Amino acid sequence: MPPTWPWVSALAGFLLSVAALWPAPVRFAAAMSVARALSIGLLAFGTGWIRGDQVWRVRQRDHERLLAYAGERVRATGHVADLPAHSTRNGRPRRTFRVALETIGDAEGESHACAGEAIVVAHGPPPRAGPTAYGQRWQWEGRLVHAPFLADAAESESRLRATRAPGRYWLHVGPAGQRRLDEARGWRAAAQTLLRGRALAAERIGLGVAGREEAVGLVRALLLGERAGIASGRRELFSATGSWHVFAISGLHVGILVLLLATALRMAGVSRERWIWFLAPALAAYVWATGARASAIRAGLMASFYFLAPALNRKPDALSALALTAGLILAAAPGQLFELGFLYSFVVTAGLMALFPPFHEAVCQAFPGKRYDTILPERKPKGWLGLAQDTGAGARRGAQSLAALSLAAWVASAPLASHWFGQFTPVALIANLWAVPMVFLIVLCGGLSLTLGLILPILADIFNHANVALAHLLTSGLAALRALPGGHWEGWHAPTSAVAGWYGFWLAFALVRHGRQPLPQAEGLSEKGLTP
Repeated sequence: MPPTWPWVSALAGFLLSVAALWPAPVRFAAAMSVARALSIGLLAFGTGWIRGDQVWRVRQRDHERLLAYAGERVRATGHVADLPAHSTRNGRPRRTFRVALETIGDAEGESHACAGEAIVVAHGPPPRAGPTAYGQRWQWEGRLVHAPFLADAAESESRLRATRAPGRYWLHVGPAGQRRLDEARGWRAAAQTLLRGRALAAERIGLGVAGREEAVGLVRALLLGERAGIASGRRELFSATGSWHVFAISGLHVGILVLLLATALRMAGVSRERWIWFLAPALAAYVWATGARASAIRAGLMASFYFLAPALNRKPDALSALALTAGLILAAAPGQLFELGFLYSFVVTAGLMALFPPFHEAVCQAFPGKRYDTILPERKPKGWLGLAQDTGAGARRGAQSLAALSLAAWVASAPLASHWFGQFTPVALIANLWAVPMVFLIVLCGGLSLTLGLILPILADIFNHANVALAHLLTSGLAALRALPGGHWEGWHAPTSAVAGWYGFWLAFALVRHGRQPLPQAEGLSEKGLTP
């Protein structure tokens, strides 16, 4: 039985949901937006904890069952949950892929039901049954190894208990220890098709740039979520500069996809109310093809809910979209409440939404620049001078937004990175100013390579060469920033009380500021005499 307070949270969320749906004057629209998001969030958190606690108990049972077989030779059955990653070790080929287990037991004994997850490392050439593909059901026989997430075993176990994560299990098998039981069926067959499309896209990204495997692997990770091609040195570089988050398929990638699709829909004359019927299937396919990680699911659902509002004749509300996304994810998979990826993704996104507006206002006040956009049209310079002024004003606004975004992201993510991973990276404030625009250009060029390359293959070659150059600039800039003294500290884990105090302070700051800020729409309506 979970503690009492999750039930109280769920009940409070339900009551606030009813209150938030009650009609209110326009002057209270901002407060109702916050109340609606808070109510959905409380409801999702309470129900997710209640159901997630039960799921965690089942997971712990499966973990204990797997742990009992660690270090022994076992026989397991399950479904392939990812595309195999091919590599070579000691001159022998091997394939690595995740599997969703169904049963596990002694190699010569009885098998037991187990719904855990393991990573199969298949050594040697492919089995006689044929290549391994997503969704297939196999039987594997080999040695099971348990590996905690962190290097320090004692520290790993404490962290795993605190986050309710069991660690990883590796199942090493040879060619004779693999037997295919069934092909992919139903939704697994559809997902297999999407993942094959991702494999074809990965090949096209490498078109014309042979011999640049390191840069191509970086581009594939940024665009398609294939992190296996990232060199260990590059992993350490992005981690030390606090920019590893760019590899998570999230709002940046989904935003670029929406930008490309929205541009095509606008050129085709499709009204904004109908965009959702084209965007939702494309976002679902992209999220699934890139691995369906927590950050990708969150970004895809949020974008879908945001663009669903015009189709329902409603105003888009990002806070409500975020809270509703969390509620649906926890309803489908309540165990996500105890996953680091889920918590990190939603906490950082909520922090960006709450802190970006005040930080952006502060940055604009600190670096105002010249307001060329306020000049009357008839007084604006013509020709190249006017174009230069408009370009400079746009670049200044972009730099201001990027600086505020980097600061908000660091404030929202730094305590969690320190608490969970023991990393404190002040240099991330500067590194994100370099990494985010470069990643935007890389993902944009990759998207253009995949789309325009279908029309003219030479365009794919051109954009791929541009991406190789951008990847080199990205890593070179981060390497220079990594050398700054005091930019990265390892081994300091922020205590829970400090993390709670940090987020409590910024939450109070955002709520107080939001309460003092009048709603822009309400201001406009008041000026027209439509509100009392």
